[in-house]
Amino acid sequence: MDHIFNTIATKVGCHENALRLIVSAHLGIDTIHSVVNCLFVYTVLTLIGPKRSAVALNLTFCMTYLLWGYYVTQIGSEYSFTWTIPQCVLTLRLIALTFDVYDGHRNASIKSSNSSPNNAKKGSQTVDRQLINEDTAVAEIPTLLELLSHSYFPGSVLIGPQVKYKNYLKYIESNENFLPKW
Repeated sequence: MDHIFNTIATKVGCHENALRLIVSAHLGIDTIHSVVNCLFVYTVLTLIGPKRSAVALNLTFCMTYLLWGYYVTQIGSEYSFTWTIPQCVLTLRLIALTFDVYDGHRNASIKSSNSSPNNAKKGSQTVDRQLINEDTAVAEIPTLLELLSHSYFPGSVLIGPQVKYKNYLKYIESNENFLPKW
C-alpha cells in the first residue's frame, strides 16, 4: 500500500503524507470511487478535448456511477451516510467542470470567428454569436493536479457548496483567505 501512495503522490506532484490525509479524511478506502470518477473525467477531457461528446460521455459516466452506487449501497438496507453522499457532490462538480471547459472552448471559437474578416454577413449586418457563461467558462483543460485539488477542496468535499472552478482558480492564485462569491 505504501508503494501505491508513493506512486500516486509522485505522479500528482504532492507530498505522500498530504495524499494520505486527503484519502483518510474522505471516507477511507471508499475514496477509490471518487478517484475513478476524477481520473475518468480527466482522461476524457484530455483525449477527446472540450467537445459535446466529452460532455455527454462524462455526464453519462458520472451519473451512471452515482446511480449504481445508490443501488449497491441502499437496496436491502437502511439509509446511511456512505460514500454516495460526497460522490453526489463530486458528480455535480465534475459535470459542471466539463461544461465550463466546453463553454470556454466554444467562447474562444466564437471570439475568433466574430473578429475574423470573413465573418458571416446577412445583407449589410454582421452576425455576431453570443458568448455563453462567460463568468464560469474555463479556457484551458485543467491539469490532473488542478482537477484533484478542486475535487477534494476541504471546504466543500463532503456536502458542498458547489464552488465554480473559475472562482476556485481565482482563490488559489490570490492571497485572500476566503472564496469569492459563487
